[in-house]
Amino acid sequence: MLTPADLLAFEADVADRFNRAEIPYPVHLSGGNEQQLIDYFAANHDPARGDWIATQWRSHYHCLLAGVPSADVLAAILAGRSITLTFPDHRVISSAIVGGILPIVVGMAMGLRRSGSQALVHCFVGDMTAMTGAYHEATQY
Repeated sequence: MLTPADLLAFEADVADRFNRAEIPYPVHLSGGNEQQLIDYFAANHDPARGDWIATQWRSHYHCLLAGVPSADVLAAILAGRSITLTFPDHRVISSAIVGGILPIVVGMAMGLRRSGSQALVHCFVGDMTAMTGAYHEATQY
């Protein structure tokens, strides 16, 4: 089980690499919500049930907590995919478009439910997305 210190250390490493120009691409770091995310994943995310994680551009923690190996997350960040981390083998998808993940999540959840699956799609969005009409429309489903 990852700890807040593990997550913070990962982000500090990414920040250090960015500041040394080892990552010449945009990165969006997280900080301050480590324990809340750890608690959420522990209580709600069930990979055995087939749950999916859908996220946006601040997704390093989500990927790590979903079980993506840190070396794989770091390799994707170094390759310029910090804001579009996607790992289908771990059921993690993302979009860097504000609100872009929302219709995908609604379709996935509806498809899973209609197929009889008990899997959940856990969607993480930020403040900007939560202010859009797409967010409010998606929550109606």
